[in-house]
Amino acid sequence: MAGRKAGRRGPSKAQAIRDVLTEKGRDAAPKDVIAILAQKKIKVSAAQVSNLKADLARKAGDYTAKRGRRSAKVNGDLTLSTLMAVKAMADKLGGVEKTRRALEALVQLS
Repeated sequence: MAGRKAGRRGPSKAQAIRDVLTEKGRDAAPKDVIAILAQKKIKVSAAQVSNLKADLARKAGDYTAKRGRRSAKVNGDLTLSTLMAVKAMADKLGGVEKTRRALEALVQLS
């Protein structure tokens, strides 16, 4: 198996990490997992522990990957996507001035 030293027996490092996380709970800190495994003479990195924690959370359905960029806040509650929608509306209405008049009329209706 890749990554194993010849003649070594027992579970892989990944399995040892999984076992500790099962025992201590998935919210155990990586440094705690590393300390427990160090007592068993198994050397692992914080990255290995964190990656396996994320894998377990993903498989359990607790983790949703955050992909893409967040909407940039332009002014208070306005986001870039909101401004793009307003620009599209202004284009549809025939310009900024007509859009402004439409919004003023909308305010009077409210």
